[in-house]
Amino acid sequence: QAFHWIKVPCPGPAMSSLLQEAVAKAEEAEETVLADVEHADVLETLEAAEADLEKAETSAVANLEKLEASAVADAEKVGAAAVADVEKIDAAAVAEAEKIGTVVADDLKGMEELLPAEHLTALRLAPSIAVLLKESPFGPSFPPEAEVQEFAAEFFGQPRKLYILTLKTKGQNVSPAEQVMRLWPLVEAATHEFRADGPWMWTLRPKEVSDALLTVEVLGLKTKEPPWKQILYWLRIMKSADSSFFLQAVQSQYGRDVAYCLAWASFWVQELWPLAAIMFTMAVSGASPVGEEGYLLVGARRICWEIGKVLALLWGVALAFRSQYVLDILPLPPPSGHPQHDLYRKVEDIPNRAYLESQPQGIKYAKLVCLACPAVLLYFAFVGLVIMLQIQLAFFLKFDWGDCVNLDCVDPGVKHGFAGTLAGIACDITLAIIFALFHAILGPLSAWIADLQNHRTLASRQFGADMLTIILDCISKLGICTVYAFIFVPAWKEQTCAAEGPDLSCPCEDDWQTALFGDSAMSCLHARLPVDYRRVMFNDFLEGCFVVAPFIDILIGTILPRILVLGLEAAHSYGSLACCPFRGLLRLLALIFAADGATVGGLKYVLSGFPFQRSAGEDEEKKETFSDRALQKNCLRRFEPGIEMLIMKLNVVWILFLCYLKPVGMIVMLVASWLDLHMKTIRMTYGSRCPDQPRGYELMHEETYAFLRGAVCASIGWSVGMSLITYNDDLPQWNAEWLAFLLLAW
Repeated sequence: QAFHWIKVPCPGPAMSSLLQEAVAKAEEAEETVLADVEHADVLETLEAAEADLEKAETSAVANLEKLEASAVADAEKVGAAAVADVEKIDAAAVAEAEKIGTVVADDLKGMEELLPAEHLTALRLAPSIAVLLKESPFGPSFPPEAEVQEFAAEFFGQPRKLYILTLKTKGQNVSPAEQVMRLWPLVEAATHEFRADGPWMWTLRPKEVSDALLTVEVLGLKTKEPPWKQILYWLRIMKSADSSFFLQAVQSQYGRDVAYCLAWASFWVQELWPLAAIMFTMAVSGASPVGEEGYLLVGARRICWEIGKVLALLWGVALAFRSQYVLDILPLPPPSGHPQHDLYRKVEDIPNRAYLESQPQGIKYAKLVCLACPAVLLYFAFVGLVIMLQIQLAFFLKFDWGDCVNLDCVDPGVKHGFAGTLAGIACDITLAIIFALFHAILGPLSAWIADLQNHRTLASRQFGADMLTIILDCISKLGICTVYAFIFVPAWKEQTCAAEGPDLSCPCEDDWQTALFGDSAMSCLHARLPVDYRRVMFNDFLEGCFVVAPFIDILIGTILPRILVLGLEAAHSYGSLACCPFRGLLRLLALIFAADGATVGGLKYVLSGFPFQRSAGEDEEKKETFSDRALQKNCLRRFEPGIEMLIMKLNVVWILFLCYLKPVGMIVMLVASWLDLHMKTIRMTYGSRCPDQPRGYELMHEETYAFLRGAVCASIGWSVGMSLITYNDDLPQWNAEWLAFLLLAW
């Protein structure tokens, strides 16, 4: 280009080669310069980018620090507010729990200032589970959570191994009842294949626990209430905090079902006071359907009696509705999700080992129809026979032996003095023993029928057995009253002979009763005794039901078992030559009233004595633990909350149906119920074996409420029958159609 620009002719070949070399070097130099320029531009760009990046990082760090500081401040504010809310909720929950008398975290919290330190310590002692197994070279594998003590034993000469297990709590705040619920299924699963004939598993509690519970129940707590108010609390006229703390301690040791049973007993006595006031007013005012000689009353006294009946029925309705408030006496239950709540749920859902999953429903109903129904009919036939024999025994003592037809009396003591009075009392005692016999038969019968019903869980099986026992026992005990009130006493037809007084010349009906019992047969006496005289006899019979029977129950259930146990211990302590004639009798009575027949071997216990023997080689301390803590306690019958509730329900029926016929007897029944309330603690702690596994009270409460509603409805019909049938002189004048309609409606 330069040559062209200066217009110089094109050079020669030599010059051309030089120019080409120069051009090539120029191009190389140009490329080098361009590369240097590009490199410089890149460096400037990189330096600018680095500067911008540093500025961005600095800005981002600053912003992040600001955000972190703001987040920390906000979190501290939210955390402080949440902690404050939680503290408020906890404080409210604790305050509410303390009002009821318990804190879920500690069943005995709140009792530190009210109980002596030694009793509070005793109530926190850990229970144990005793297991008696057959000897085996490979013993059971117990769970690691349990501390195990091992003893050698014999059961009627057969070698056994006794294990006493206690749960390792490791400082955890676990109630004794919860310890049993945790340990029981583990021990049951570990020892089931090593089970031998005879006793297997039972629960043990230290004697200090029994002493502490009895002290709290009888002496109360160290309260600052005035003496007059403490007396009202003690008599159960008013509800006190003492009962809540006592139930709190019972629930901690024995479980919610036992606490519910004792709470219902306390509620029952408290509810009896208003009815006792009504009956006392009736007794003072002379309200009665009949006079002293059995004739029907008219006017104010009969009207007052009818009003008293209505008030008694209204009291029964109120009792049925107020029974829901029994739960208010109990300690606060653990909330859903609490470990103790889940344990009770697991206990209620324990499967029934006898459940047959593959059994069709038709087979079950066929068993109930072909087996259960005939068994119930046979039971009622037996009950009717025994009731008839007892009534005939009472008639024989009064009319044959006591000659009360000629002497115009209702007590054989008029002729035979003290011996006759004693015979009449013995007849009443026989009636109470007969009722106990009915109950002893009903337990196995109801359990067998419940097995035929094929329940899936043990809780539903127990519920079915309890309901059946209640129904059959109520019918049994009311059977004798039904015979008196609606068969023997009423004047179903016009009485022409013996209308003015007893007359032995009146002809007896030629029936099977007269053929068996002669002149003292019920049908014969119905013809020879006027209706007024029969009403006096019914009134005399009710005295035994209200005055004698309640105390006989206390005697048989609490006092007699304790006396028999002490008598057996004394008989074995002295020489065999002096006491041997009495040991068999004491053992037989103990087997009937105190001992668990399945544990002691039934009649074998009467012949051989104490079934457990101490093995040779045990030191004295182990012997004492072996004998007193485990095996002797196992010989006693187990304390059953369901049985205790059954007895109270029968008392409810007795009072709803008959209290207005014997108003003074209602006062005696109140005293007996109050004594039985305090005897339950003695029976539970000293006279019985501990309940095996704590359970909930939900099914028991549902069963009680259903029973009360049924009892109130049935008592209304009974009350109507008393007015229209038993105490109605116009009954013979009613036409057959109206009478048939009345009986059908009733």
